This record gives sequence, structure tokens and C-alpha cells, in this order.
Amino acid sequence: MYVQLLQNNNIMDRLQGQGSPILRRKQSYNNNNTQQIYHNIIGQRHAIITITTIFLAIVLIANNNVSNLQNSNRSEKTTNTILFDNSSGNNIIIKQSPLPLPSYSILPKKIYSVIGLESSGTQFVSKLLEDALHTGPYREGSRPCNETCNDGTPKCENMKHISEQHSCRESSDVLVQHFSLPWGGSCHFHPNPPIIDVVLPSQCTRDQVNQTEIEECNAMTKDIWGLELNGKPFQYPTRYQLDITANKKWYDEQGVEQYFIIVIRDAKISYLARHSHCNSAHLRNQEEEVGTQLIMEAINTFILQDVNEEVTNKTLYQWVASQYQEHRNGRMLSALPSRNNVVVVSYESLVKLGGTYVKMLYDTLGIDSDIIPDIRDSNEKYLNKTLQQDQYYQTKLHTHNNMKRNGIGWDFAVMGFPKCGTTFLLEVLKAHPEVEMGNRTLPSGAILEEFCQIHNKDGVEETLSWLQNTTSTASANSRTIKYGIKCPTMVRAMSAIENLIKMADHTRLVVGVRHPIKWFESFYNYRVLGTYNQNWNETIPKPHELVDGTKNWRDVSVPLGRFDIYLKQLAKTSLNKNELNEMLNHENLFPKNIMPNPYKVFIYTVEQLQDKNKTRQVQFQTDLQHHLGLETSFLDFDKVPKANVQDSTPYKEHIDICDSQYTAIRNKLLQQGRKSRDWIVNKFIMSSDVVVSDKDYFSSVLKEWGEDPCGSSSGDK
Repeated sequence: MYVQLLQNNNIMDRLQGQGSPILRRKQSYNNNNTQQIYHNIIGQRHAIITITTIFLAIVLIANNNVSNLQNSNRSEKTTNTILFDNSSGNNIIIKQSPLPLPSYSILPKKIYSVIGLESSGTQFVSKLLEDALHTGPYREGSRPCNETCNDGTPKCENMKHISEQHSCRESSDVLVQHFSLPWGGSCHFHPNPPIIDVVLPSQCTRDQVNQTEIEECNAMTKDIWGLELNGKPFQYPTRYQLDITANKKWYDEQGVEQYFIIVIRDAKISYLARHSHCNSAHLRNQEEEVGTQLIMEAINTFILQDVNEEVTNKTLYQWVASQYQEHRNGRMLSALPSRNNVVVVSYESLVKLGGTYVKMLYDTLGIDSDIIPDIRDSNEKYLNKTLQQDQYYQTKLHTHNNMKRNGIGWDFAVMGFPKCGTTFLLEVLKAHPEVEMGNRTLPSGAILEEFCQIHNKDGVEETLSWLQNTTSTASANSRTIKYGIKCPTMVRAMSAIENLIKMADHTRLVVGVRHPIKWFESFYNYRVLGTYNQNWNETIPKPHELVDGTKNWRDVSVPLGRFDIYLKQLAKTSLNKNELNEMLNHENLFPKNIMPNPYKVFIYTVEQLQDKNKTRQVQFQTDLQHHLGLETSFLDFDKVPKANVQDSTPYKEHIDICDSQYTAIRNKLLQQGRKSRDWIVNKFIMSSDVVVSDKDYFSSVLKEWGEDPCGSSSGDK
């Protein structure tokens, strides 16, 4: 098996606390450790993982021997590659040892894989090779050439549509394949993509349609990761970085003649051009660092092998033609440095030399073709259109860094869940002499006492603007002010946490929970009240329409009552593969991301806000006070008026959750409640980053989540 989390000094040291998990083909594991591998990957506290970015596979459950699929009777072939002389820049033809034909019948005999940082010209080069080789459409990353699902679901139809755009020929002996670093998705929805070691042939990334495909895909995945697909498609992360070195070594071992064409573009132009893929300067820089390290590793492994030299961050720019004259020692490289079927293509050389450079590339790759495409320089376009925008984002990044350096940001955030006492806590905090709560002035002049703009793309700038307008008043006061916000939807949307991380490391989080049945009734009726009081002019959905995870009404949905699903995003405890899988597939309403952060989380139940045991209540208030770093005690909770309680006016849409027509909804909420309770009590509050007042009382309250408050027999026995 070849999957492991590798703390690589060249990559992980610089990304400690913010990097991706790295899946690399370096050491083997016993097949029985498959479950632990997933546990280790997800459990790394200092590795940011986008949930939509961890692939799911079927765990090996049988001990059947896999037949030997090696095609030992195939003949061998010999290939030539080009070595460059670093001192003279002359290309030298060398002859390599014989290379066996592919081990598996579904593998092509030859693959031309084009790769580079996003927006470095990889698609242009891929199309160039596609036309020169007459292979038909190139394969796009890990997507299958032909999607074979037939269940009629929207997901299946979308996959078929994508596949049609790059319907490569699976049966062809020669394949052109396009990658970028990273490949797929966008950084906004899939930040910090993992590194994948091998991309399987197309047949293994769709439903396999015959016994040969099933057996050979099983053999490959068992060899690489200790897993068997048994006819199911192997699912890669939506966005990932490809380990060029590991992928090529595996295909070489299988007898496939794989070329990697690494496209390098002027660093500044390439960076500017990537706005369309990633407009976050912070994430773009992070992705570029990982991608660059993977490129340098491939160059050092295959091209500079046996050469007393290594390419580094400082010398990589010498490989770009437009920049070599700025280097005082000159570029000292051939126009197309290559060895071991790895070729470095300079986008600027391609543009400058045009057809001459294309013919040189054909010769290097052993391609007999006279096709010369129309080559246009797009660098000027990106410079003109993007420079001003990039300066804007660089200014934003500078602002974020200054805020973090100076400790400017929110001191705490009351982050959810809705209808779990967050507004009551807001009233408590507003009455505290050391606290200023963020708010927003509406166009009507009304004050909205929630700061949910923290979710927004410009949430950091909104924060800075509010703080600048507020601190001038607070500075006249000698006391130390803590600045906080309340936004009950923060707990489900990690974009807010991402913005908090950009500003400060000291923010404290507060999250409330409640019996799921009582929570759903309260939340639904609150939205009914809002419909009338705020004239929303919309149809009120029936509660039964909000059960299956495909619809929510202003965040009201039964699946949202599965509190543990959303708390898992805070990465305060490790997740095993089953927990991760359950989290990904819980509902389709809200995107989910694992967002490791340095923050302490204070968790409470609404019962603790209303506790009649005076000793416990005082202790709760003291624990919360210390968590928030306040010197002065809170006002007695009994003296704080309740907020957001239902008015006495009944509306026809108001529900009594104990009514028999809602029995199925209650049963669903009880089922969810038991799972949430078990995870929160047994794992979440055991984390050193989670604070709870009186664990025994807290746990005893959560125990009731398995019991129907309406007296139904569906509760725990």
C-alpha cells in the first residue's frame, strides 16, 4: 500500500499549521491498517483539509487472493530520451534500457501528461499534443473518458455532461492527459487541496463494465492503497495537487511509457493569471508553494538525476526564457531540458520561437507531426487586466497580516446554533461594562445586532471598518474593551472561521446546543413569526418538506439539528473514515469544510442558561467569564430579560411538535440526537480546546436527547 501522511521537510515545514495532508507513494503499509491511515490523515490537527477534498474509497473487506494480471508474454520496447549538458546547453541523445509493455491491459502504452501551475499554458500544450498525435480529446485530470453511471440522478447527468467535453478514447494506445497544480474546483470552496500520488486510468474512475476492468482496477488500487473497488468508481478529491514523481514512478513500474511535460511560465504573469481559479491571495500563495515544490522534486528526480545540481526556489526562475537574461550567470540551460521522459517547456520560449520551438518539442517527445498551431502571447492581456486587481488583493493581504500582527480582530464570537440562547447571551454581553458587540446599520437606519457579514468575502474589511468606527469612542475609556460578535449561522459556514483566522489567533468561540426536537419546534415557529412580523411575502413550507436534506427554509431543516456534523468542521478532534463519510453525505444544503483553527470553544446547553440550581448557575457564569477573558462578573442571568421568545399571537402555521402528525419528524430528530449526543459527550468535550462548565451536568442534559419530550415510546429504553 502506498498511502501515508508524510511530514516532508521541503513542503510541510513551511506550511505547519496551514498546509494540506500529503498522500504520497513512499512506504508500504499492511492492508489491515487501512482504517488507521484515514484516521491519521484526518486527525492531523495542523493540516487544513477541505472535506470535499478527501477521497472516499471502499475498504478491503475480503481476503481473496488477486490473480496475477501481469502480461509477461508481451514483448519489450526501447525508448530514447534527451539529456541536457548544463555547461554547454547542448542536447545529447541517450539510449535507455528496454521498457516492458504495460502490466495491465487497460493501461495505455504511452501517456503524454501535461502539467504546471494553474494558468501556465498547460491546456494550450495539451491541445497542441492532442492535434499532433491525432488521439482525440485529451483526458482532463482524473475524470473518466466516458461516464457509465445510469441512475438518472442530477449528479450522474452532470458527470456525463462533463465527460462529454473530454471524451478521450480509453482503448487508445496513446493518451494525452491534462493536469494543473492544483487541479479541479476552486480554492474558495476547496482550500488547501491534498496531494495525490497516483491518478488511475479512466476505467477505474467510472463504473467498471466488464470483468477485466473490475479485476485490473481492484489489483491496481490494492497495490497502491490496499483497497478494492469491486466495480465502483474511485473518487478523487474535487481539487488536488498531483505528485508528479510518485505518479510517474508507478506508471514506469507498470511498463507505461509516460512523458511528463512540465510547463513553466513567468512567475508574475502566472500568479496574476490565476485570479480566475483563486482570488484569495493567501490561498493562491499557499497552493503555488506546494505546486512549485512538486515541480522542483520532479526536475531534481528525473532531469537532474546524476547531475551535481539541484533546482531550488531561487534558481527555478532561470528555467523561464523571459527571465534568463536577468540572471548574471546566464540561463545555462537547453531550450527544452529533458531526461527520463520529463520535459520542461517554457511558455515564453514557446511564444517567442513559435513553430521552431514546437518542432523542437515534437522531436524531444518523438512525435512525427507538421502541425503548427497559431500561437498568441496572452501575457500582455493578463498584465493589463489583472495588475490593478492583484495590487488590490495584495493590499488586502497586507491589511490582514497587520491586523493579525497587532492583535486586531474579534475577541470572541457567539457562533450558534440558532434558537439555542444566542440572543439571550447577546443581551448578557451587551450589559457587560467590558464588552462591545458588533452590529450593522441597515439602510432604514435600524440596528441589526448580528454581525453575520463575517461570512462575506470582504468580512475582514467589514470588521476593520466597524472596529475603526468604534474604537475611537472606546479609547476614551480607561478599561480594556473586548469586541465580540453574534452570528448563529457561523457554526455551519466555515467561511466565517476562515475570516477570523486571517485576523487574529486569540478569538474565543461560544456555541450553544439544545434538544433537537425542542430546537426544531422553536426554530420553525420563530420563522413563522418572522414571516408575519417582517412581511417576508413568501410561502411557508410544511415541516415535512424540510426533512430529507434537500430543502431548508431560512436555515430551518431537520438535518441542521444534527449538531455534531457541523461541530466536526472545527477540527477539535480526529475523525475516522466513517465519521468523515457521514459528514460529507449528511445533506446537500450547506458546503462543509474541515477548518483547523487555534481557537478555544465554550459549549453549553440552553438548560445551563436557565439553571435553577444557583450554585451551578454561578459557576457557569464564572466559567464563561473566564473563557472570554473578562475581569468583571456577569449580571445575574435571572435578571436578564429573555429575548426572541414567541409572542402570544398564534398563527395557523405554528406547530405543536408533540402532535401525532409530527411523529416521524420527532423520530428522525431523536435518531440524530443520539448520534450528536454520543459524539459530543465522548469526543468533542474531551478535547483540550473545548471548554464546558460542569461536564457531568452537561452530559446528563444531553442524555435526554435520546428521549422524546412528548412522551413517545420512541426514545431510549
